Amino acid sequence: MDNTINIKEKKEEIKLKVEETLNSISEAVLSFNNTDDIASTTKSLKELFNKLQGTVYQLDKDAMILQAIEWLIKHKKPSDKITWILNSQLTKDSSLPDIQARLWRKTSLSAMVSTAEKPVGVVDSRIMSNLGRLGEMKGELYFFVRTDEMKTRAEVKVKKCKLSIAVIKI
Repeated sequence: MDNTINIKEKKEEIKLKVEETLNSISEAVLSFNNTDDIASTTKSLKELFNKLQGTVYQLDKDAMILQAIEWLIKHKKPSDKITWILNSQLTKDSSLPDIQARLWRKTSLSAMVSTAEKPVGVVDSRIMSNLGRLGEMKGELYFFVRTDEMKTRAEVKVKKCKLSIAVIKI
């Protein structure tokens, strides 16, 4: 499977999926005719949530991956010949990074993103697992996070394990 991406095309794809998702939500809300029937309405809301949950999480991850690539382009100024490889599926092969940059078939950069907001519970243990896997990958290594709390927690783990991974908040 070829995961090479065109950044502009990927942005348009995400934008289209966001619009489709919002349309689905609007249509579902309009179909809730009788909100006096609380049991039926809450059941419908739960079905809508279950239907959209995976889509929303995937869109969030894809959008953050694009932000990370934009950060890398702006701050690292890679060659125009770089090929960006995206492995964004939530159920993807965990041995692959979310982002790879390849130059002449050689991996020059590997990165992972975390859309989590707080490093508690399962998220905290996933940070270590992801950092450990990332530390074994090729090229310059980056771990992108969304919040100061996640950045601080990831930096502590990077330092404790003596990993050469830059933790970046975007």
